Amino acid sequence: MKSSNIKKMHLNKIYLFGAGGAAGWVLQGFIREGIRVEGFLDDAAGETTKIGCLPVFTPNDPFLSKDTRETAIVVLCVMNPIVD
Repeated sequence: MKSSNIKKMHLNKIYLFGAGGAAGWVLQGFIREGIRVEGFLDDAAGETTKIGCLPVFTPNDPFLSKDTRETAIVVLCVMNPIVD
């Protein structure tokens, strides 16, 4: 992805789908680039409610408004440790 496209991501709320190691790496990169992340989306959000200071939501969490669902950028951050 071009750097200019990444900078435009500031116009929308950004959520990372997945709350494991891959999401942590992506979050570090976004922080380094000055890109704000609103939180994480993960099916296991009941077990984990926060990572650092960011909230973890289930994908169908009622807290996420219709507007957020329609305009947010969701970055997939899923890694399969079984695959070489």
